[in-house]
Amino acid sequence: MRFIPPSPHSFRLRQLGGVGVFAASILTSLQAAEVAQSTNPIAKVARVFNAELVETETRVSWIKERLKIMAQHQEHSMKTGLGHRGGRLQPSDPDPSVTLDLGAEFPLDHIFLVPAQREFLEDQGIFPKKFTIELSSKPDFSQRTIVYTSGKEEHPQPEGRPVKFTTQGIEARYMRLTVHKGHDDKGWKDLFGLSEIAMVSKWSIVSFGAEVTAVGALDSPEIWYPIALTDGRMPHGVWQNGQSSPTRGDATIIKNGGESVSWTIHLEESAPIDHMSCFPTSLPHRESPPSCRRRSRSASWVVQTTTSTLGAARYAVAAT
Repeated sequence: MRFIPPSPHSFRLRQLGGVGVFAASILTSLQAAEVAQSTNPIAKVARVFNAELVETETRVSWIKERLKIMAQHQEHSMKTGLGHRGGRLQPSDPDPSVTLDLGAEFPLDHIFLVPAQREFLEDQGIFPKKFTIELSSKPDFSQRTIVYTSGKEEHPQPEGRPVKFTTQGIEARYMRLTVHKGHDDKGWKDLFGLSEIAMVSKWSIVSFGAEVTAVGALDSPEIWYPIALTDGRMPHGVWQNGQSSPTRGDATIIKNGGESVSWTIHLEESAPIDHMSCFPTSLPHRESPPSCRRRSRSASWVVQTTTSTLGAARYAVAAT
């Protein structure tokens, strides 16, 4: 709450005794109450006598302003590579599962299960209802740590939002998701689907490009396939941070300070350009210096032009 210096009138009122001091405090409270305006006269009086209420409302107003500039939850329709889909073709088939091999052990902090895109807004999706998440350093999971298991209770449907599980720094190379109950649809039993499995270690996504094996996979060419779980693509967009790989961008090493790098992107046809954004990545986890392992932010530029001719472009060039 902002500091309001005393006015000469307040000092004059203090000389009048207790009544003057009380009046001065009311004047100060009225000035502070201006921070949180209200059209209700009773609410205005309440704010005069309750400084904590004014402070709380000021904080709420600040939070509301911050929310306006934050990205809203949105789902974008994906045409290909929707994710992985699995289930049982026969009731006697084993529980469908997926196993990720990170290629090396990492101290894991979080696991995100990203639901596959929904067909329409009210669609509950095919996120698994009952499942178990396990971590291990052995491919046969002879020694394992159970991160989560549904038990008898069904997991709430996330309505398109990623579901986070905390792993508290467990060292592991393999992660297995086993689905005990899914959805019954179109003759398939215990059907489930995910768009991405993201595994976080020290602010970096270490699951991108991980090898994926599946039991009970219901593949569809270019639409549903296990490796889509580790490609970084999801209905919310492309994950902005993670390890570099040939399929997730371009990494170039500049040895001398005077060197520069440029990229030219062929858009195939002219289009109006409003914004340009660069999404950072990081070096491989074990090779990157500490400064590169920190969470990075994207950079955006607004393209401002004075003529419509300059506002349309066919080639985009970026340089650093």
